[in-house]
Amino acid sequence: MHEARNQLSKLVQAVLAGGDVVIARNGIPATRLVKVHTPDAMRKPGAWADLPKTDEDWDAPVSYSKDPDLQKAPQALMRASEKARLLAEQTGTTFVVRKPAPTAKANKQ
Repeated sequence: MHEARNQLSKLVQAVLAGGDVVIARNGIPATRLVKVHTPDAMRKPGAWADLPKTDEDWDAPVSYSKDPDLQKAPQALMRASEKARLLAEQTGTTFVVRKPAPTAKANKQ
């Protein structure tokens, strides 16, 4: 460690030249000097400014969505669930229905 302190500038030169420098304490490797990677190009603020803007209600619940395809999703899930129940009856398989977790709105009522 003491020797590394005295020769720090030489060790830094070696790292900058592409060398691998490991500093040991009492014969046991303790640290490694590495060259700091600098990015090839600097970040340009505003690079995402031209991306399409999101709707104001992007985080609204699906039932309040303006998208007609998303409004059909609950009905489609109910039909799929009914088909799965009928198939389970026909094949003698157990059909398990899990109740949805209570929401904060349901807990307030």
